[in-house]
Amino acid sequence: MRILLGGCFNKIHLGHVYLLTEARYLAGDHGQVFLWVVLTHDKNNFKKNFRPAEIRIKNLESLGLVHRVIVGDRHDFLKTTARAGPDMIFLGYDQEVPRLLRKYLKEKKIRVKRIDKLKGYRRKNNQVIGRVFQVIGRGAHFMGIKRYKQALERKLGLVFSPGTLNLELARENVFDLMDKKSFIKIKGFKREGKNYGSLLLYPIVLKKYNFYKGRLKLPLKGNVRREKAWVVIPFKTSYNSRVIEIIRAKGVGEFFDLRNDDLLEVAF
Repeated sequence: MRILLGGCFNKIHLGHVYLLTEARYLAGDHGQVFLWVVLTHDKNNFKKNFRPAEIRIKNLESLGLVHRVIVGDRHDFLKTTARAGPDMIFLGYDQEVPRLLRKYLKEKKIRVKRIDKLKGYRRKNNQVIGRVFQVIGRGAHFMGIKRYKQALERKLGLVFSPGTLNLELARENVFDLMDKKSFIKIKGFKREGKNYGSLLLYPIVLKKYNFYKGRLKLPLKGNVRREKAWVVIPFKTSYNSRVIEIIRAKGVGEFFDLRNDDLLEVAF
């Protein structure tokens, strides 16, 4: 079954995750589900938090929930819908089917279903969705170096889990969300002729929402766990600006029971 969703998707938030996962779940009784998303054309995207289509595509794809993302035709909704060839269309709580498209959907017997608004969620500008791709990243080597460990424990008064939790964010970068006054610097050092660079730390709050059979468990209030953590920003990294490396106090990884592809909300 091919299902279709549409919208601007300028800034990915938990409401979008709910929309995508709920559509996949509700269509699941009809066999294997292929989820397509049609993005609003840049020329029709009048939102304040506008992002160009190429960035919105990457943001959506980073979630691992969508099979294909296409950009809608600027003038012709029917053309885009025919191209996607859906069996079912899902609407967000505030969306309506364009009048010119209704006749086509009726003729093709394409079902339309609305998904209610996610209750109990208040969107904030400093929150970003990220997908786990390494529960214990390659930062394990550096976190195992005694000088780094001692400096971290001295600065923050905590013992940290080995390695880093690595997230790919559904946002092109997050540095504009960070308050410069909140950075903590760990000085680099030289050992056995090798230079070890300085690090910057930034405090965050991780939120893990409970899912059941691929959909968010409601109400949200009783199905979310929070934990303080720190983004590690090395002066040199092979990752792009979408990836953040996170260190956590001992026990956080076990408490969250994290796995690759889990989705987390990060509050900066």
